Amino acid sequence: MHKGFIKISFWVLAFFCLLIFLAYWSLFILPRNKIEALDAELQAQGVAIRIAELAPEPVPEDENAAPLYLEAYRLLQSIKFEGEDIFYYIQGYDVEGAREEKLEGLLTLLDDPIYAEAMSLIDEASTRPRCQFEINYQVSASDLLLPHVTPLIGMARVIHTQVEVELDRNEFSGLSDALSRLHGIALLLEDEPFLLSQLVRVANQSLYVESLKPALAKSEASAELLEELQWQLSQFSDELSTDWIQGERIYMLDFARSGNYLEMQRMSLSDVWDEFGSLSDVMNYIGVLLFPVWDELYLYESILELQPLYEMPYAQIDWMLLDQRFNEIPDFYMMSQDSLDFRRALDSLTNAKAHLKLSKVAVALYQLRLQTGAFPDELSEHTQLDLIDPFVARPFQYEKTEEGFRLYSLGNNQTDDGGVTERKSQKDDLLWSYPYVKQ
Repeated sequence: MHKGFIKISFWVLAFFCLLIFLAYWSLFILPRNKIEALDAELQAQGVAIRIAELAPEPVPEDENAAPLYLEAYRLLQSIKFEGEDIFYYIQGYDVEGAREEKLEGLLTLLDDPIYAEAMSLIDEASTRPRCQFEINYQVSASDLLLPHVTPLIGMARVIHTQVEVELDRNEFSGLSDALSRLHGIALLLEDEPFLLSQLVRVANQSLYVESLKPALAKSEASAELLEELQWQLSQFSDELSTDWIQGERIYMLDFARSGNYLEMQRMSLSDVWDEFGSLSDVMNYIGVLLFPVWDELYLYESILELQPLYEMPYAQIDWMLLDQRFNEIPDFYMMSQDSLDFRRALDSLTNAKAHLKLSKVAVALYQLRLQTGAFPDELSEHTQLDLIDPFVARPFQYEKTEEGFRLYSLGNNQTDDGGVTERKSQKDDLLWSYPYVKQ
């Protein structure tokens, strides 16, 4: 009897050991082997798999514009009106009711000698051939700092506000210089392999375009200024780079491997019952602790599968197929599927492309009016220009009006909304017009 019990206990223990081994193999070893195989396959293709592999060659200090931009930002931070620095004070100036209220303070800030000093630094920076901000590519994604994000978007907003102030007061003497500075800032970061950097770049391009629209309409631009604007627009790349997709894949995977999800949530098992309201939430939390490798594998496979879709021209993407594929992706433990939704980024990048193409056409229209005395009846008369709307792969919408013209892209929803942008009704056409209409 005793020997039989020992024998049964042995086989039960052996069975449980086997189950534990199989569980360990399937939950940890197998997915890790798959991840290593994916890494090896990409490495064989010469594709980077770590953030450190994206590090560029360093730029000589005397050729690098980055320190000048950062110093200009520091100077602007020091300018204050009634205790508020210029970056805080400009907020809300684009709201009609706040313009008169803020105008006196803005004029004081813009007339400060330190502001002129900061603008001089920005002008000097534009003469340098390269711009490389100091980024430590050796750290994990969760510790990666992008020191240029706040300064560049902040300075662009300040200069955009300066343009608005000058146009509101019908003073155009500083308009050309302000547009040149905005243009220089908008050209930066094109080669940087981080999605956030690309979103900052296109945001600054949008500020440049949004300054250009009223400037052309209200200042009655000269032939010299139009030629300068035409040159500035030619400096922007006509094609969207898909390098950000590679960078985002590496960034997200490196972040997953860093194991900092729980630190982000600032949560531990000791307070799990206080933070979660159901047993399923608790089990998901425990899954985060036990199975992070599965999240990494799901993330890796999903990005690799979805990447070709995002590299297609916007007008050719099958969004229904893309949404269906998202629904088929297994749920992640640590990361929301929303983190894989690059559509917002692609929308922003394509918006920037459409805005720049519209800007080139608009400048040509103003040049033609200067030469002939009138805007053209048909857009097709300008066959030398790229008139194709990147959202739908068809020509932009154009209409000559009694006072001027209306030119627009169909926008992200790929629907003709009559040139109207309205968030509540989800209308999102991108409009250029004369006379200027603020959207």
